[in-house]
Amino acid sequence: MRRNLLLLAATGALLAQPDPGVRKQALSGPVTESNYPSLMQTVRDWGDDLTRRGTFLTQQDLNLTFGRFPGYSLDAERNLRAWVKVLEFVEANGGKLGSLTRIDQSKLIAGRPGTVVLEYITGDIPIQTGGSLILGQNFFNNRPRPQVTDPTGDSFVSFETNSRTAAIETYAAPMFGMYSSIFLQQPMPAFRVTKGQLSKGDRVTIRVGDRRRGSPGYRPDGATPRHSN
Repeated sequence: MRRNLLLLAATGALLAQPDPGVRKQALSGPVTESNYPSLMQTVRDWGDDLTRRGTFLTQQDLNLTFGRFPGYSLDAERNLRAWVKVLEFVEANGGKLGSLTRIDQSKLIAGRPGTVVLEYITGDIPIQTGGSLILGQNFFNNRPRPQVTDPTGDSFVSFETNSRTAAIETYAAPMFGMYSSIFLQQPMPAFRVTKGQLSKGDRVTIRVGDRRRGSPGYRPDGATPRHSN
């Protein structure tokens, strides 16, 4: 199966890397019209580095941001600083956030409904009360869009956990980017922890195209019906 589905948690091993302190120092000062291009490139290079190490999975979104803000403005500065916070978190915690694996054995055939079963295993960093994870799908393959509002509709998604100490609830999270829509925010399947915390080893089962309540399932793009995954 192509990697069209993405749970917004970074995974992977940390390898040798440039000194993050140099980047942090460069990005901690004022942002001006004159230094914005170099700071933007520093952030892009940082994202590229983390992507190569397998800990940053949304480099396209970072590049999309700077495509929208090629020159300095207050909005450009806010977005640059927001990405710095994201990359600092990934730099410190990449490989500790858990793993996402497809665990069903069924074959998906383009144009025919099926069910994809994914399993998220919590890593070293717990997901505490109020924390959440969002399931995204590659924008270019986002038809029909995974959803959590209609259990009888196409691509209904459910979340279940085996945790004895945590409770979770499903909700639709507004999301913008390559794993939802690059035009407008779209609701994407998500869950939040409402009690306790998901600790290391706790599992969340994610069914995309869950048929147990009447959904016809998840129907991969039928443009190439001879292909299967």
